[in-house]
Amino acid sequence: TMDSRVIQIAQQGEFKGSAEIDIAEIRGVFDGNLTVRNKLVIYSTGKVTGRIRYGKVVIEEGGQLSGDIECSVNAGNKVGSKHAMALAA
Repeated sequence: TMDSRVIQIAQQGEFKGSAEIDIAEIRGVFDGNLTVRNKLVIYSTGKVTGRIRYGKVVIEEGGQLSGDIECSVNAGNKVGSKHAMALAA
C-alpha cells in the first residue's frame, strides 16, 4: 500500500497492491487498486489493470488500461462518471 505524490514504474518494473497518488507514470506493470488524484500517464510499454480512479489520463499507443475504470474531476472523491472499459491501443 502506498500514498504518495508521484509514482514512476520503469519498463521492467511491477507494482501489485493499492496506491493513492497525485501523478502516476507507468512504463511497466501496475496491478491492483490505483487512485490518481491528478494525472495518470500510461506509456507504450505500460499495462495498468485493476480498480482504477483518475482525474486525467494519457495513454500512448500500445499502452493498456483495463478493469473497473472511473474518471472523476477529483479522483479522491466519489464524483464523476463511472464506466467500465478495456483499452488496448
